[in-house]
Amino acid sequence: MSAALEYFLDEGMVCEELEFPDRAIDFAFMLDRAEWQILLSKWADHSDAWKTAISYYAGFAYSKDSGPILLKALDDKNEEVKLQGLFSIYESLNSEIESVSHKKKQADASTENNPLNNFSGSDLQKIKKELEIRASDFDMYPELADLQNLIDQGA
Repeated sequence: MSAALEYFLDEGMVCEELEFPDRAIDFAFMLDRAEWQILLSKWADHSDAWKTAISYYAGFAYSKDSGPILLKALDDKNEEVKLQGLFSIYESLNSEIESVSHKKKQADASTENNPLNNFSGSDLQKIKKELEIRASDFDMYPELADLQNLIDQGA
């Protein structure tokens, strides 16, 4: 088990360090897809605070790896977990889109690298549904409006 996975499975540590998340953000980049799947398999075993924290940290990882856990957050019964899932999907996609855009400018990369392609059509519909529910909050949370625009424009 990697140190990063061990860290994220320690609920006390993950929640306690949320105020100063630098180490956890570094660890989020170290997790591979299989380790994100392990966290996903442990989802039901943990508190809402852990789920919110894991959803937050997942926003700093590549959506192709952490996307399933962010989609799981959208299915959670806790509204805070769902909202954090949306914020983290936005964060992850926005970072990846900026990176792809930068690469395109440098090497004329193809659109195959569009991070929205990491989500299926039904996944994108699920995200849109959650955004529709929160449309009245777009003024308070402009990231949600930006996420809606990213999806509508196909990045």
